[in-house]
Amino acid sequence: MSSSSSLSITRAKEAARIAELKAEAAASNLVDRIQRNLILNEKDKYKDIKLQLLKGGRGQFGFRFLNEIKWAAARFNFQYLLRIDDDYFLRSKRLLSELPLRPKQNLVWRFFHCEVGITWLDEAFMIFSEDIIQKFLAQNKSSMLCHPHADQQVMLWLSNIVNKIYFHDIS
Repeated sequence: MSSSSSLSITRAKEAARIAELKAEAAASNLVDRIQRNLILNEKDKYKDIKLQLLKGGRGQFGFRFLNEIKWAAARFNFQYLLRIDDDYFLRSKRLLSELPLRPKQNLVWRFFHCEVGITWLDEAFMIFSEDIIQKFLAQNKSSMLCHPHADQQVMLWLSNIVNKIYFHDIS
């Protein structure tokens, strides 16, 4: 086979792969639009979803968490605040049976990752007592430490709070 034949076969394969990738991207965008419309329909029908005006992406988690706790504190009188990712399943019966056994103040309940020199909490499931949330919100806005990832942002905030009680949940 001549080198020009090999080159044209290689280019044809590359063109086919590019077309395949474009088709996958178009399908993904369609799925994203369909999911977006389904979410908006549910929001309008059941009034059970609040959307944040933030751009997507992993670097927004810290700001999302801050907005979530501001929103919750302004609207609800709560003893604990649960922040859970939408791809988790909550065992509510178990949670409700365990909450009375936990401290009413200074509680930070979550799975903690520990490595030499650094500890951080898994931000996919976090429970805080109301006083911890109020301490987060009472920080000076001009000097508040923020991080694009909520798990690290929360640990920065917790470093300035004394007498916190960590509950390491391994379930």
